Amino acid sequence: MDQKLDKAPNGYIAFNDKGIIIEVNSTICEMLGYSKQELEQTKFELLLDIAGRMFFQTHFFPMLKMQQKVDEIFLNMKAKDSTVVPVITSSVREENPDGAECVCVFLPVHNRRKYEDEILAAKKQAQEALKENKELIEAREEVSRHSKELDKRIVEIDRVNNEILQFNNIINHEMQECIRKILLFSRLGKKENQLNYFDNIIETANKLKTINASLNLFIDLDKDKNVFGSVDLNKCLDEATAQVLEETGFSGVEIIKDELPEIEGSFEDLKVLFYHLIMNAVKFRNGNEVTICISSVIFKENIYKMISRKYEYQDVVRITISDNGQGFDNKHKEHVFAILKKLNHEKGGSGIGLAMCKKILNNHHGSISIDSKENVGTTVKLVLPVEHQKDAEPDKLKPDHSVKT
Repeated sequence: MDQKLDKAPNGYIAFNDKGIIIEVNSTICEMLGYSKQELEQTKFELLLDIAGRMFFQTHFFPMLKMQQKVDEIFLNMKAKDSTVVPVITSSVREENPDGAECVCVFLPVHNRRKYEDEILAAKKQAQEALKENKELIEAREEVSRHSKELDKRIVEIDRVNNEILQFNNIINHEMQECIRKILLFSRLGKKENQLNYFDNIIETANKLKTINASLNLFIDLDKDKNVFGSVDLNKCLDEATAQVLEETGFSGVEIIKDELPEIEGSFEDLKVLFYHLIMNAVKFRNGNEVTICISSVIFKENIYKMISRKYEYQDVVRITISDNGQGFDNKHKEHVFAILKKLNHEKGGSGIGLAMCKKILNNHHGSISIDSKENVGTTVKLVLPVEHQKDAEPDKLKPDHSVKT
C-alpha cells in the first residue's frame, strides 16, 4: 500500500463481493483499535452495529453493486472495545480480472450526533412553544374543521353531479320512451278502434309508474341522512334477512357470518342496504341453496377523500359479503350501481337496489365495491366509519320501519 494512503487522515477499507476485507490502512486500524492482521480476511459487516449490518445487506451493498458507487452514507462502526464510532463513508466498486473490489473511505464524525441532538432539542422546544400558543392551536383546529367540511362538500358535489347525469338520462330516455309508446298506442287504438292496444298502454304506464316510484325511493334516502345513532349491525342484518325470506317464501339460505360491530349510522337505511344485498343473493341464486358468507374487519382509513396531502385517520369497518350465486361478467362491475341498471331483464325488480346501496354508503361517508364471476358468485365489500364526526349531538334512533323496496 502506498505510504501516503496508509497514513491518510481518512480510514480506508477494501473488500470483495463476498464482503471479505482484503486491505486496510493504518488510520482505520487506529480509529477502531485493531491491527491490520486482525482486520484483513474479516467480514466487513462485522465492524458495524446491528442496524448498520442490516442497512449494509439491504441497501448499501446492493446499491453499490447496481450503481458502482455510493456517496456520503452515515454508519455506526464498532471499535474493538465496543465503543461506537460514527462515520461518513463514500465507496466505489471496481471490476478487476481477479474479481470485483469495493473501496471505501471513512471520515469520523463524532460531533454529528451532538449537532443532531441539538437540532432535535431545538425542534422539540419549537413544537412545545407552538402547542402552548392557544391562538395558534385554535386557528389550526379551525383550519382542520374547514378542510374536513370542504372535503365532504367536494365528495357530495361529485355525487350529486353524477346523480343529476343519471336522472337526466332516465328522463330523456326511459321516461320519454314510455310516453312515446303511450301516445303511439293511443293513436293506433283510436285510429284502428282496437282494444288490444290498451293492454300495451297499461303495461307501458305501469313501467312509467315503476320508474317514478323507484326514483322517489332513491330521493327519499336523503331525507333523514345524518340522523344517526348507535346501530347493531347483527340485528340490522337479521331483520333484513327475515324480511327477504318472508317476501320470497324461500328458506334455502345459509348465512355464515362473523360477529359484526356496532357503528354509528341510520338503522333504517342500513337495513335497506342489507335487504337489497340479501335479496340479490336469493334472486340470482344457482339451484335451490344459497350460501352467504359475511366477515368484517376494523382498520384505519384517511378521512380525506378529495384533498391531497391531508391525513387524519379514523376507524372504519370493512364488511365482505360473498354468495355462490349466478354472478355476472365482471366488466359490468362499475355500471351495476347506476340507477335502474339491470343486467338480467328476465328477473323481476326495478334495478334500483344496488343504486340505493351505493347512496346509503355515500350518506354514511363510506364506500361500496363489487366483484363477480359468472356461475361462481358475487362478492360485495362495504366500508363504513365506526363513528362520525359531527358538530351537534346525534339524534336518537327512530323506531324501525319496513324496508323500502
